[in-house]
Amino acid sequence: MLGWLREFPDISAAQVYDWLEEKFKTLPFSESTLRRYIRILRQKHDIPKATRLRQYEAVEELPMGMQMQVDFGTIKAPKKIGEEIKL
Repeated sequence: MLGWLREFPDISAAQVYDWLEEKFKTLPFSESTLRRYIRILRQKHDIPKATRLRQYEAVEELPMGMQMQVDFGTIKAPKKIGEEIKL
């Protein structure tokens, strides 16, 4: 985790939790526990959370049927009996 924080200083604890969950499937701790641990690691090793300013702007209005909006999210779906896959 320390390597991830050093390589990606803007990474969130939620992203780290997702990566660990993908690698180990089930974790013996909660996301809030990991958030506290990440906060301690950042303080101890002086790795401030780098924030990037997101640029938003209005887009040109397109004709009907030529534009859509996509909201990204995740869901866990059954893969096999007792297994799930994150979509």
